[in-house]
Amino acid sequence: MADAGTKRTRPAGVREVAAAANVSRQTVSRVINDNPDVAPATRERVLAAMARLDYRVNNAARVLGTSRSRTIGVLASDVLQYGPMRSLVAVEESARAAGYWVSTAFVDPDDEESVLGGIEHLRAQGVEGLVLFAPHAHLAERLGSMAFGIPTAMLLSAPDGVGAPGTSGPRAGGDPGASSGDAPVRGASGADGAGEAAAPDARERRGGHPSAAGIAESGASGGGSAPTSGAERPAASAVDQVAGARMAVAELADAGHTAIAHVAGPDEWLESRARRAGAEAELKARGLEPAVVIAGDWTPRAGYEAADGVLASGATAVFAANDQMALGLIGRLRALGVAVPEDVSVVGFDDTPEGEYGWPPLTTVRQDFAELARRAVAMVTGSEPSAEPLAPQLIRRGSVAPPRAIEEIQQDRGRIDEKAPR
Repeated sequence: MADAGTKRTRPAGVREVAAAANVSRQTVSRVINDNPDVAPATRERVLAAMARLDYRVNNAARVLGTSRSRTIGVLASDVLQYGPMRSLVAVEESARAAGYWVSTAFVDPDDEESVLGGIEHLRAQGVEGLVLFAPHAHLAERLGSMAFGIPTAMLLSAPDGVGAPGTSGPRAGGDPGASSGDAPVRGASGADGAGEAAAPDARERRGGHPSAAGIAESGASGGGSAPTSGAERPAASAVDQVAGARMAVAELADAGHTAIAHVAGPDEWLESRARRAGAEAELKARGLEPAVVIAGDWTPRAGYEAADGVLASGATAVFAANDQMALGLIGRLRALGVAVPEDVSVVGFDDTPEGEYGWPPLTTVRQDFAELARRAVAMVTGSEPSAEPLAPQLIRRGSVAPPRAIEEIQQDRGRIDEKAPR
């Protein structure tokens, strides 16, 4: 209840601004919507009145009046991981540069009701386009089959044919035999198959939200009509993950390594599938096979726990599917007395800030998250960016060196095994 001496006030509206600026309400509306048919002096007078009255645009009313929300919806998941987090920030920056705001719905990618609820939440706000974070294969396949009725871009998806939605496994572009499955696959803890993600139950959950099929059939009318390009089904903005993985393995092989291990990400992630496909394709092109493939989960702990399996395989070099696992691997190797890169060379992926300042500084593959986001925003705001996947960049630092003589390495590892706790 308000105090007796306090007069209840409401926020200033268009009527009050018009009166203060001595113009019509239609003129105030034109200024709000950046209509060019307003004299500069009049525009300045209206803006000054808005500032003086602390006027705030009512976005819901603006959508009703103009069919424009100037808002892009973002459906996001797994943003605690470096790639999705950096991409989310970049989408916000790119949208603001293009004159749009961002409304984000964070969802559980394994919970269909959560995903559908997030989509409905964004649609209800009248967003003019959607940017979908879909790093998981099952989520990308589900979203990729839906029609949204407004321009939509899918971010962080692998290019078509490389562990992409609808494919059964990793394939390297132009090399149907790249993923032979011959290499031993172990979980990060050393148990076969551990750490691989299982596909969730695919049954539809209806609950309080329409099914994905229902959304696809009806089309998701977002209310915004400004962006005119883009199909109803999502386009993809992607980095060439296969090329990046091939760069990483080529760097190790060119240094003279022939026993190269791979610490992979979770199999349910499209990027993980594509990076493994690229690594195996590059090895095959050189007449090599992986010394071992160890399944991880993107975390430093997974890399740390993979170190013993790497040493047991006899590998002299490792391509880790992300920098966090590479740094965890290096930590464990150093704890065991194995020098990097003198005894084992390591290459990561992503170019996280920590990698540059570890010891040794980590050689890695850089993704241009800013350009990835800019393209996605351009897709949903009317521009036509290149459809080609973005090219990654190899960043050479200090974690790769030529292999030592195998006899010397085996002698050193024998001494390490004797010291290791039983």
